[in-house]
Amino acid sequence: MAILHGSWILNPTEGGYFFLWGETWRGQVAGGLRESEIPVHPLAMTGDELLSYLETRQVFLPNAEGEIPRSHQVIALPSRREETADRQETGRRRKRRGSAAKTSEGGLYFPLLSGSEREIAGKDISLQWWQVEGVVFNAVETIHLLRGLPLNSLQARRGELGDSIQFWSQVYRWSLDLLARGKFLPGLLTEGEEWESCWQPLLDSALDRDRLNKFARLMPSICRAYPPHTPPS
Repeated sequence: MAILHGSWILNPTEGGYFFLWGETWRGQVAGGLRESEIPVHPLAMTGDELLSYLETRQVFLPNAEGEIPRSHQVIALPSRREETADRQETGRRRKRRGSAAKTSEGGLYFPLLSGSEREIAGKDISLQWWQVEGVVFNAVETIHLLRGLPLNSLQARRGELGDSIQFWSQVYRWSLDLLARGKFLPGLLTEGEEWESCWQPLLDSALDRDRLNKFARLMPSICRAYPPHTPPS
């Protein structure tokens, strides 16, 4: 089973892009969060695994010449502290001696798999930085990607689409509705002494303003977990 995630990554110099990655269950995973490093997500799919998965599901991929563009991103995810074998053995010896075992020191962090919110209760959970590999889509390619993800059929496949993908798919469909109704106006963007033309949505009805407020409230937290720049290690 694999779960797809994705969100817009804002980049002031390049205009941003859509980043798609996936996670899957693995029996025994290694790795953990140590000082001065950002580890690779042990449950995330590698670039090759993700591309193979997307091809078998006939999901749209960028029509790039040569190798499909990939990237590494850093994301803050709920993670659980787990003790190492040495620390667990030390705790057992302390218990045999009648002293308290320090279970919260010296352990390694591991990210929770999506959909495992029930594991959070009563656990030592915190947000930690993880590095994931995925596929990069520009704005036009993202339209083809979201348009090719039929929500009803994929939802039936045991949740192959994560909350973030479902969210952006709904936003895309609302954007199409705005375009069909002509709800947009020309505008200008300025950065320093440079001007650039653009199209701005026209939300002049109570219905559209309510939809915008609803999307803002319901945006999954994972969409806000990507930093605007790589955090310090």
